[in-house]
Amino acid sequence: DDLQESHLAAFVISLHNLADIALVTGEPEQARSALKRAFRELWLQMKQQPADVLLPHLQVCRQELAFFCQNFGTDPAAKALLQLPWPQSYFAPSSMMR
Repeated sequence: DDLQESHLAAFVISLHNLADIALVTGEPEQARSALKRAFRELWLQMKQQPADVLLPHLQVCRQELAFFCQNFGTDPAAKALLQLPWPQSYFAPSSMMR
């Protein structure tokens, strides 16, 4: 099911916490899976309903996934996620100049 925007932050934070726990318990595949899901959910939300407030969170998720893959290895799904086109900002640059 689609996540409600109000629940998205808690969901993503929980996935990052699960990834940390998985690393501590020696389960890097589970950690990568949680990081991929966090990034994918935020990216999909941005594609469906762009919101500039989500862009910094999406950037953090992308950085965390990239850092993990650099240090623990990648898989085809993670590589594909990291190569997704960056969602456009909700606000046009001209509206930000006012």
